Amino acid sequence: NLLGTYSGGFVNDNFSGNGTFQFSSGDVILGEFAVNKFRQDSLLGVNPYIKGEPHGCVEINFAGGGIYIGQMKYSRICGKGRYESSSGEVFSGMFENGYLHG
Repeated sequence: NLLGTYSGGFVNDNFSGNGTFQFSSGDVILGEFAVNKFRQDSLLGVNPYIKGEPHGCVEINFAGGGIYIGQMKYSRICGKGRYESSSGEVFSGMFENGYLHG
C-alpha cells in the first residue's frame, strides 16, 4: 500500500476491531477500525468497502510530534478528544471534522 501499512483485526478481509495503521508520512493511528459502506472517500484508501478506517476510540501520533487521543467517526476526528501539539499546546473538548468545536 502506498499510503502505509495496517496490522490488526480483520473481518471478511476488512480492517475491523483493534488495529494500527502506520502512514508512509510517519503518522500512526492506534485504535478501533470499521467499514463505512455509505461513504465514497476514505482517509485510508480509495475503496472503503474493502479497507475499513479508524472509527471509535483512537490515539494518533503525528510525525511532527503532536498527539490526539479521543474519538473518530470514519476517519474524521469527531467527538470528545484531546490534542497536544509538539510545542505543548493542549486543546481538549468536543471536536467536529478535525476542529475543536465550541
